[in-house]
Amino acid sequence: MKIRAERKALLAGISRVQGVVERRNTMPILSHLLMQTTDRGPHEQVHGVQERGPHEQVHGVQERGPHEQVYGVQEEGVSFFATDLEIGIRTACQATVEAPGQVALPARRFFDLIREMPEGTIEIRAEDNHWVAIESSTSRYRIVGLPPEEFPALTSPDANLRVVIPAATLSGFIQRVQFAATDHNTRPILTGILLETVQSKQTLCLVATDGHRLALAEGSLQAGSISPLSLTLQTTDCTQVVVPKKTLLEIRGALDEVAGDRDPELLIGKKQIAFKWGNYQLISRVLDGTYPNYRSVIPSDSVEKGTIPTRVTVSRKDMEGGLKRVSILSKDGKVSPVWLQQDTEKGLPACIYMRTSNADVGEATEEVAARIEHGGTGPQDTDTLKLNARYLLEVLSVLQLEDVTLELRGPKAPCVIRELSSGFLTIIMPIE
Repeated sequence: MKIRAERKALLAGISRVQGVVERRNTMPILSHLLMQTTDRGPHEQVHGVQERGPHEQVHGVQERGPHEQVYGVQEEGVSFFATDLEIGIRTACQATVEAPGQVALPARRFFDLIREMPEGTIEIRAEDNHWVAIESSTSRYRIVGLPPEEFPALTSPDANLRVVIPAATLSGFIQRVQFAATDHNTRPILTGILLETVQSKQTLCLVATDGHRLALAEGSLQAGSISPLSLTLQTTDCTQVVVPKKTLLEIRGALDEVAGDRDPELLIGKKQIAFKWGNYQLISRVLDGTYPNYRSVIPSDSVEKGTIPTRVTVSRKDMEGGLKRVSILSKDGKVSPVWLQQDTEKGLPACIYMRTSNADVGEATEEVAARIEHGGTGPQDTDTLKLNARYLLEVLSVLQLEDVTLELRGPKAPCVIRELSSGFLTIIMPIE
C-alpha cells in the first residue's frame, strides 16, 4: 500500500473512528485501526477476518467471503475502520492511491502522530513485516503494526426498517435524553436508550431512565421518513430497540462533525442498528432485554381524581443560576439535595425558594420569582419538594425556552417538566 493525502483530511478521518478503540484489551488488534485503499477492483477482497466458525458472529462484526460486497465502500481514497466488537465505525478521506493495500496501525499512536505533524501532504506506505512508513516534507517515521488479516470486518446489519431523519432533529433528541441513562451495570438494559418508531404516525421517540429520573424526546419526522427496507418484509407499526448510550453519543458526535449532502439514515434490525451519513458508517449491537414501560410512569391529569398538578413557571436562567449556587453547599456524596418551596403569601409576589442545609458545610437559600397555578392537589400538599439539584441542572441545560414549568403533585410524587414545543418531557423522583 502507498498513498498520499493531506494531513487535515487524514486527521479528520482518524479522529472519527478512534473513539471506539479499546486501549486495554485482551485482543491486541482491537487497539488498532484498519486503513485501506478504496480503489479496488470488483473482485478484490478488502481484508481478512479473525478465524471463527463459519456461522459465528460477534456483535455484528463477522466473516465475509472474498467476493462479497463491502458495506459503505467509498470512491478512490482511503478508509479507516475501528471496532470494539460491539460498535464498528468506518469513515474515509480523499487520497491519491499509488499502490492499493491495507495496514493495521496502533490507533492512538497513529492519531497522535498525524495530529502533531505540520500541514501539508503526507505519504504513507506499507513495508515488510507490517512496518509502516509515514513521511512529510520534513519528517520521517516508521511504526510497527499488526497483520491486517486479523481485523474483524464491518458488514451490513440485519435491518428491516429505514429511518431518514434530519441531522439537527436526531442530534437534538439524543442531547435531550442521554443524561438520564445510567452508567452502572446493575441493570444493563438501563445503560441503553430506547428508540421507538411508529410508521403510521411517522414519529420517533427516544427514552432514557436510570430509575430515579426519565427523559423523553418525541416528534414527527415531517422532513424525514420511516419505511420498511423491502415491501416484502413484515414489519410491525411500532418498533422498539434499546441502543447502547455509547452508540448514540458516537452518532451525535458524527452529526456535529461530518457533512452530508442528504439526511442521515438509521437502519434498524432486531439485533443491530446502523447509521449512515456521507462517508461515515456505524454499526452497533442493540441491548437484549425488556425496557420498562415508560408510558405507565407519566402522570396524567384528571379533574375527577384530583390529580391536576400545581404548575410553577420560572425563568430557566434564574433557576439554573440559583441551583448552581445552592448546590455548592448541598453536596452530600453523589447527591445534591435541594428543597423547593412555594411562597404565595397574600400581598407579596409569588416565588419559590431553593434551600439546602448541611451541618458540615452550611446553609443556602435562593429566591426565584414564579407564576404559580394551583391544581387539584392543593397548595398544602405541594408546597415543599426535595429533589436532586444535579438532576434539575441537567434538565435545565437541554431546554430551549426561556421559561420552565414544573408540575408538582405532592411531596412524594415525581416532579414533571415538559417542553411541548420540542416534544420533551422529564420526570424526576423526589428524594426520600
